[in-house]
Amino acid sequence: MALKDHPTTKPTAPLSPERAWGVLADEDEAALAVRFVVGERSVSFPVHTLKRWELNPGATDTLAIQADAERIVVQGHGLASVRDALDAGALRVLRVKPGRTTVAAAPGETVVTGIAFTVASE
Repeated sequence: MALKDHPTTKPTAPLSPERAWGVLADEDEAALAVRFVVGERSVSFPVHTLKRWELNPGATDTLAIQADAERIVVQGHGLASVRDALDAGALRVLRVKPGRTTVAAAPGETVVTGIAFTVASE
């Protein structure tokens, strides 16, 4: 017989907003800016400048984000979690995982292997 939590008990500690691939806002908060971190470099955008994002799943997922006059291209695996965090207005920090550019992600794991910034074409 397995022990189960009583349905009316709350978890002893809230879930951490920290993920291996980034940081999310707490449930009752909204992110004001999103910081993209690549190694020692970080670039932040106010959330209101993020106009649209498009997820293209594949052998390597691509998440293209339009931010005013710039385009941010995120590559990795399991990027639907990142897209969902953007949809919810909860994404605060997104970071590349060092050393994971060629290693396959475990099933269901979100891994960011690259973030690139370019000037958007008009």
